[in-house]
Amino acid sequence: VNLEQLKLSKLVAKLQLQNRAEGKSEKTIRWYRQALGLFQTWLEEEGVSTCLDDLGEDEARQFIIHHQGRKGKRGSASSDTVSNRVRALRAFFSWLFE
Repeated sequence: VNLEQLKLSKLVAKLQLQNRAEGKSEKTIRWYRQALGLFQTWLEEEGVSTCLDDLGEDEARQFIIHHQGRKGKRGSASSDTVSNRVRALRAFFSWLFE
């Protein structure tokens, strides 16, 4: 399988499978799925390909900037929320690198 051509949704599913096999909690698995799902939704809304080959630092940074200025039910996204998104993306891309 050529990973570069895989869609983000397939890669997230592979990460979930690995996390389950490693015995990670359902809460952790759900956290990854939620954060990466937001990334995928944002990419699609921006008209950006979700193929791994088309994703990189620029897309991740633009996503984070989007969340920094995003208004939610309780106002702007908190720095903790933004940090969580950064951690999820960093962990995901590190996993892909391995």
